[in-house]
Amino acid sequence: MTPLDLVRVAGCLWLASCVGPWPDGRDGVEPRVQLILPGTTGDGGWNQAHDAARLLVEEELGIETDVEELVGLLDVRDSIASALDGGANVVVTASSDYIVPTLEAASNNPDSYFLSCCGSSASDNLTSFFGRIYQPLYVAGGVAAEMSCTKRLGVVAALPVPQFIRHINAFTLGARAADRAVEVEVLWLDSYFDPKREAELADALMDNGADVVLVQTNSTIAIERSAQRTVQCGGDDVPVYSVGYHDEGMCDVAPERCLTSAYWNWAPYYASRFTALQQGTWDPFDVAWQPWISGDDSVVQLLDWPLFVPGKLRNDADQLANQLQEGNPAEPFVGPVFDNLGEVRIDSGESLTDEELERLCWFVEGVVDEDGDPAVVPNSCVGDF
Repeated sequence: MTPLDLVRVAGCLWLASCVGPWPDGRDGVEPRVQLILPGTTGDGGWNQAHDAARLLVEEELGIETDVEELVGLLDVRDSIASALDGGANVVVTASSDYIVPTLEAASNNPDSYFLSCCGSSASDNLTSFFGRIYQPLYVAGGVAAEMSCTKRLGVVAALPVPQFIRHINAFTLGARAADRAVEVEVLWLDSYFDPKREAELADALMDNGADVVLVQTNSTIAIERSAQRTVQCGGDDVPVYSVGYHDEGMCDVAPERCLTSAYWNWAPYYASRFTALQQGTWDPFDVAWQPWISGDDSVVQLLDWPLFVPGKLRNDADQLANQLQEGNPAEPFVGPVFDNLGEVRIDSGESLTDEELERLCWFVEGVVDEDGDPAVVPNSCVGDF
């Protein structure tokens, strides 16, 4: 079954969105969708993944959609108002920065419908959505560790918020499950997109010995940069590999060095929600993060391994992926898990809830600074767990 076939039936693939009428018994509506993005649709990352899903669903469901790019936080309210004035009745806001203005707009426009990415709020006309991409990143971390000669990995990270810290931790847990000697250095961009600075941070990580770089920003700059570099290991020059994030095509810029990309496949989710709107069966209070499941209809995906990754390592990684897809959705945040100061953060047999994962502001064992000391989460991380 192709992705297009999946979209045609997605309204019933996600069973949680096919149950029961809305609480107020309203009839179905024909969606006219406005997608609001913080970046450009051609960024090769987060924004491109959302827009690709929009275009696919528009074609397959025959609905009207549009997109507005490069919307800053101060402009979100005006962008939502303009979309509604222009005839949109469904607004999708694709950034955690947009949550507050989206909530306000939903409250002020009860006859319109809102989908807020990365949040956890819901009301009669607003739902939130996200996915468990930390699980593909856990698997990618294990492969990165095995492919590393220096046993030092680097992360070009976007913003010090629980979302990115959660994903850095998952990547690190996967790496150290494969090799306890591995350390992971994180450098913060403090932005989603800054090409010049992204290249500088990638260089700094590699200058400090990282021979695998995980990219958490909205561009492919760090992947391209790492493909141009080697680092010293045991007296030899060794290649630097990379791991992409957000979009399926991230590895296209450096196929000879990019190990994989953990990416978003939003089309099945969008199709299920828009189909449920048409049928009047959407439950806006179903805000559980979408799981990593086998097949093309999973919201979170892991790009196939390139052939330069040894066959046994590819097979072992695929087996681990299957185990995660069939097991506890909280994995790898199942105890015992220690932070990088040696404190037990998750007791044996316990696991973090989604609410706790949304507030996670500490690093696991193995996340270090440039000197190899335990890295400190910036104070700007807002979370109480």
